Amino acid sequence: WLDKTMPVIKDEGQEHSAFLASLQDTAKERGLSLTSPVLLKPESGKHARDLSVTLQVTGSDSAVFRWLADLQSPEKFQVVKYLQLIPQSVSPPRMSGNVTIARLFQP
Repeated sequence: WLDKTMPVIKDEGQEHSAFLASLQDTAKERGLSLTSPVLLKPESGKHARDLSVTLQVTGSDSAVFRWLADLQSPEKFQVVKYLQLIPQSVSPPRMSGNVTIARLFQP
C-alpha cells in the first residue's frame, strides 16, 4: 500500500511550498489564523522523507481540534510532530499554539 500510494518528491521546494499553502487554505476554511510559518529542513529516514512546517495557529478551540484531526489522515501522509496549545479565553473558547506538521514522502 505504501509503495503504491505514498507520494514522491519531484521538486522539494515546490512540494514544501504547496504543503504550506494547503495548510493555510484548510486553516482559513475553518476560520483559523496561521502565522509565523517556518519551512524546516527536510529529513530523510529509512522508510520515509518528510517536509515539515512549524507555525502558530489561533482560533476557536473546536476549529483548531477539527483542523488538527483532519490533517492526520493516512491518505494525506501527514503527521503532527509537535503540538503546544494554550487556552486564550473561556467565553468564547479560543486557543493558540505552536504546531509542527510533516508531510511524508517515499525515501
